[in-house]
Amino acid sequence: ASKPHVLYSQKLKKYVMWFKAGSNFVSTGGLYVAFADKPSGPWSGEKVASGNHLGHDFDIMEDENGVAYVASDPFSGKFDMSNGTKGVPLWNVYFQQMNDEKTGVSTDDKKSYQVMKEVDFEALGLFKYGKNYYITGGTTCGNCQVPISYIRSGSPFTEWQNEEGDSMENLKSGTLIAPNGYTGQNKGANMLPSHSGPIVLAGIWGYRTNPESRVKNGRVVHGSNSQALASTYWYPLQFDADGKIRQMKGKPFVKVPLTRGTLTPYPLPFYQPDARIRKGKSI
Repeated sequence: ASKPHVLYSQKLKKYVMWFKAGSNFVSTGGLYVAFADKPSGPWSGEKVASGNHLGHDFDIMEDENGVAYVASDPFSGKFDMSNGTKGVPLWNVYFQQMNDEKTGVSTDDKKSYQVMKEVDFEALGLFKYGKNYYITGGTTCGNCQVPISYIRSGSPFTEWQNEEGDSMENLKSGTLIAPNGYTGQNKGANMLPSHSGPIVLAGIWGYRTNPESRVKNGRVVHGSNSQALASTYWYPLQFDADGKIRQMKGKPFVKVPLTRGTLTPYPLPFYQPDARIRKGKSI
């Protein structure tokens, strides 16, 4: 299982964790939910999230009215064979409203929309900023540094587009905001409160390198396929007056001015988990 996301179901009076399990190459049924009374768990009652088009990469969000949504990109069943190799899998990107329990998606067809069809666009992030909904992602290459781009919509169940004006059948890629992904791959988006309004933190998964790392087709492919050893970078996105996301500029560190009411005194202690697995040791 991987990519856990948690929200609260007011109807169930439970915390609901969405996560991915099983094969990437399913049209639906690859996303699951589990339940807990507290966000720290314990979690139980896991089952397949109900509804269609739930597989592969995904992200979830909740708007200011408590309505939850999920963006997912299940396998389309087709590959791009133009590079003359094994082929790159192509994904179908969907935006859907969750059901009232937040355990799946709505059965109302008007609350499900196919955003992109048979595209090389994965590792999704989903959020709302201002009046617009945004989906971030990048090209398919597991454990790689790949570009980060985005698409957006002011009315998400009707039309999404990139800043070049492509939409519907012509929407095959997003607008580029980070050409090299800063040595990692886009892995979602999180909203944090601040005195000046919401801050969108883009997550970048920086896979740990080792001597087996190599360059393939101009991209770094990391030898350590260990999510436990991967680093996660958080980058605050910036927007112009028209809602366009500005180009990301790599910085060694950033400060996020949170709202008042924090319970932990600053500075926070640095935490470094030891995820090494040795003979005779379990984690």
